[in-house]
Amino acid sequence: MNFQRGKDSIGWCDATWSPVTGCLNDCSYCYARKIATRFAGSKAFPNGFEPTFHPERLEEPCKVKKPSKIFVCSMGELFGPWVPREWQEAVLKVIEENPQHIFQLLTKFPKGYQQYIWPMNAWVGATVTCDLDGWRCGELLDVRGMPVRFVSAEPLLGALTGTFLWGLDWLIIGGQSGQKKFYPPKAWIEPLYQLGIPIFEKDNLCKVWCNKPKREFPGRYSCQG
Repeated sequence: MNFQRGKDSIGWCDATWSPVTGCLNDCSYCYARKIATRFAGSKAFPNGFEPTFHPERLEEPCKVKKPSKIFVCSMGELFGPWVPREWQEAVLKVIEENPQHIFQLLTKFPKGYQQYIWPMNAWVGATVTCDLDGWRCGELLDVRGMPVRFVSAEPLLGALTGTFLWGLDWLIIGGQSGQKKFYPPKAWIEPLYQLGIPIFEKDNLCKVWCNKPKREFPGRYSCQG
């Protein structure tokens, strides 16, 4: 079963769900590619990290009664230009049919969100590692009617100008883990706290920032500090 609750270190979700796995990007920091490549040919990753649809996983959130924050496609990219529209529509249908859950989506192609009308239990996010990725924030802001639009700066690999983040609802910050560990300096992080955006710090920021990371969530979910 691919639906996992409390079995990873993502922290900002209650569970992960990957009805689509794989990606054609070649990001050097991608943890998902390393895992999928290691277990290529297994039931979980029959095609390694090649984009793959797993229709047998679609009903997994329906079986979970307790309301949960579910990170969608943690092991793949759902909105890459190579992804068939029918895969996306199948995932969106499950989100609509399970209003008891919050579904958190993250992509490097936020323009893909704009082609759909999203239900209010979907949080849409974009990965932004530095100012060179700042254009993704603009595309994210063009997704209208959403309760939460957020940025995951994990890993934060360069300075991120705060003006890119104006109008967004949540910010996740982290360093780069694995063999090529990298911890962003305080000079990059401190200005982001002046924006008034709820911030969720990953544990690896404790190396440079604080003894206890912040655990803020957007809106009424900001009760965890």
